[in-house]
Amino acid sequence: MTKKEIISLVVAGVVVVGIVILGVAGKLGGTEGLITTPGETTGEATESETGEGETYTPEIPQDAVLTTPVEEIPVVDPGTGEQKGRVGVFAITATKNGYDPETVTVKLGDVVNLELTAQGGAYDIYSPYLGFYLSAQDGETKQLSFKASLTGAFSFECRDRCPVGKKISGKLVILPN
Repeated sequence: MTKKEIISLVVAGVVVVGIVILGVAGKLGGTEGLITTPGETTGEATESETGEGETYTPEIPQDAVLTTPVEEIPVVDPGTGEQKGRVGVFAITATKNGYDPETVTVKLGDVVNLELTAQGGAYDIYSPYLGFYLSAQDGETKQLSFKASLTGAFSFECRDRCPVGKKISGKLVILPN
């Protein structure tokens, strides 16, 4: 083998190893089921990763009304007996027509348990600013939980499993106490 052939093989090997490392790092970097604090994974950006719209705004919509959870458990301070928040289960159904409900409104300090149910296909829900991603197959229900620790309006959308030719989205509004 000539010196030129050996150098070519070494360079090709380094390129292949680099591609494998990048591929593995990309697979490990997924966020399914990740629970984070708002802004922790994406900083203070206001545009989604695709640049298609806002992911967070500190303004609360004037017509915001608390969403009634499917199930609610009060969180009480054991020392004072004062209610400090709630754990609320909020069911969201994803279909080709969008999310139902499209807006979920909670209070600051609440622990939010989102239940995503996919109907008529596989769907997902993704919030770049809150740092969560959840995917469900047709007829399946999946859950994720996080604490509402910043007031404002946060958008969510489908990322990988959207209706054909369409992007569905919704909003999570966190009201001050």
